[in-house]
Amino acid sequence: MPLPRDAFRAALATYELDDARAYARQIRWFRKNETENGHVASVSIHAVLRASALRTSAKTLTREAAFWERWFRAALETAPVGLRGGFQTSETWIRVSTEREVVTAAWSALAFSLAFAFGVLYGASRSARLAALATVSVGHVATTFLAFAVLRGWSVGVVEAVCTMVLVGLSLDYILHVAGAYVRIEDGCRKTRARGALTAVTRSVASGCSTTVGAALFLLGCTVTFFTKFGLFITWTLTAALVQACVVFPATCAVCGP
Repeated sequence: MPLPRDAFRAALATYELDDARAYARQIRWFRKNETENGHVASVSIHAVLRASALRTSAKTLTREAAFWERWFRAALETAPVGLRGGFQTSETWIRVSTEREVVTAAWSALAFSLAFAFGVLYGASRSARLAALATVSVGHVATTFLAFAVLRGWSVGVVEAVCTMVLVGLSLDYILHVAGAYVRIEDGCRKTRARGALTAVTRSVASGCSTTVGAALFLLGCTVTFFTKFGLFITWTLTAALVQACVVFPATCAVCGP
């Protein structure tokens, strides 16, 4: 190297026929109906990543992508002028970019969902104080799930992002039932209204939670990671929501409710 053009094409053709390297490169030649018949159109060199696209977190894969980009740019600086238009890419980098956008959207959805939950609660109760207390309880449910995910060693990926997007909606139902029952009881002090709300809806809320959690338990026996994680998500979130709806939220209403 460097070789004359004709000698280079011949050497490249010989290299292409080497089966030992077939997995690592792909050469595209111009076809007969193209103007530069017999010339090399493009050459791709394949490399094995140090991390698995399926088992590695997006943060680690982002560092992997940055490593390969730095390495390739350094290689291009010393490459012949005709090869400096090369670039490195991978389907894994596309997955990482997609996952990063999904995670960002999940956190935004969580924030907007809490704000929307406050609006729904305020519209149902006509009390800003009760809506605020209920929204705090929903936020507590979301916080407990995020803490559970950290303790389980989950990294924030597509599955966790999907769970985060639906987290508030799944947590709101039981608390909204108790808040509605509290509003409908107009006579008595805070403690009396909180006790009456629990008497009115506890059985139905607990029944709904038991059937949903019972159905989600079957997902825990799946071998696909998405189903097992989603089953754990439903089980934990609904159990935490039940505790908030039947214990924490009525207690806060009894102390500082409207």
